[in-house]
Amino acid sequence: MPVAIHARTNRSSILLFGLALSFSSVPPLPGQASPPRNESETREVRLVRDALTPVASPYRVEETSTRVGDRTFRTSVLQRPSPEGRLTDSVIVEEETIQESPTTSRRVQKLFNQSDRGRVLVETVEEETVERAPGIRTVTSVTSKPDLNGNQRVTRRAVEETVRRGQDSSRTESTVFLPSVNGGFQPVTQSRKTESRDQQGKLTIDQEQFVRYEHHGAWNLQERVTRVVEKESEVEEVHRLDFQGRIQLSQRSFTTRSQDANGKRHEVTEVYSRNIEGLALSSDNELRLDRRITVHYTPRTDKGTDVVREIERRGVSDPRGGLRTVERVVEVSSPDGRTRQEIQKLDGSGSLRTTSLVETRKTVGGPASGQKNE
Repeated sequence: MPVAIHARTNRSSILLFGLALSFSSVPPLPGQASPPRNESETREVRLVRDALTPVASPYRVEETSTRVGDRTFRTSVLQRPSPEGRLTDSVIVEEETIQESPTTSRRVQKLFNQSDRGRVLVETVEEETVERAPGIRTVTSVTSKPDLNGNQRVTRRAVEETVRRGQDSSRTESTVFLPSVNGGFQPVTQSRKTESRDQQGKLTIDQEQFVRYEHHGAWNLQERVTRVVEKESEVEEVHRLDFQGRIQLSQRSFTTRSQDANGKRHEVTEVYSRNIEGLALSSDNELRLDRRITVHYTPRTDKGTDVVREIERRGVSDPRGGLRTVERVVEVSSPDGRTRQEIQKLDGSGSLRTTSLVETRKTVGGPASGQKNE
């Protein structure tokens, strides 16, 4: 289900998150050449009630994709209304992915701000993926931003290595490097993730996050997440640092999945936490129900799907009063690629009110006419 867009969220953050999610989810291109294709997607959003402005503020995101041989070009454009009410380009993301060989691919993504004075480059991300050996993949990412003189300066480097042992086990380690005050780069954060699946299909995922303290150079564990996924259930435990600097169980969630005789699927997640807004921090061994997320999937006779997602949580003014519905997202998708989302949130009077409508239309074109114009 697409990411819900909330009225109180900064719209630039919405765009950047949405675009990053869209682009990063694209799988590497195959080594052999493929028939050229054009794909385009248009998303139109109309905010019925905006917490920041008293008027509706529509905007549109247009995404296009062209594939020619071993190259893929993608462009995403955010259009916002001008003072005259016309939709004009505001933020542009351009991306090119090249499959250089069967084992190496390269991706370059550029983010621009658009104004009456033209386009201004904000950020460039260059990523290289290499299959160094069967089952061993390395991804190196370099982020650059222009300085005050307009020169590109590297602001972040990240290296990720995944080692897969067969189909049922893998280990991924990643490190983020930032510029050092003494010149060069130094590692600042690190993560380690292992995945394993047993013969019954149960998937276990363990992930740890570390931070490196510069004054003594040691890596300190900040968070540990363990997730066990089965066909009809899922359990996740999150350990974080407490106020004494000890790793303690901070949150546990339980998810159950079911399907009724009519083919309707249900998913319920209950999250228990030690840190609930409005309540005193509980003891190390006590977790209290903090929120519940319920999702219902209903297939339609036209092969479309209706999805209803509800979030229940405690009220800040009355945290001991139990859970109440604070958000509902109703999504209707059709076989022709159209999706309509209605987002409802709790208002000041305690009622659910529609805050935004999201309409998505996706069309797939025929053969591409050629490569991207330089």
